[in-house]
Amino acid sequence: MKCKETVEENGKLYVSVPAVNKIAVEILQGLGFGQYSKSIRMYFGEKLETKRVSGVFAIGGSEKG
Repeated sequence: MKCKETVEENGKLYVSVPAVNKIAVEILQGLGFGQYSKSIRMYFGEKLETKRVSGVFAIGGSEKG
């Protein structure tokens, strides 16, 4: 499978980032992205520290976690 390096003109590109990563949100907003929807992240056991999640700049597929 070959990865496309560009998005077709007027094409759609969806990217998910944790809202606590303010830098990622600012970068995407600066590139013209807008919020499409919100997700609830579930966890089992100990809650992840915010500083660990703040290093996540994209989520490949929310269905995969």
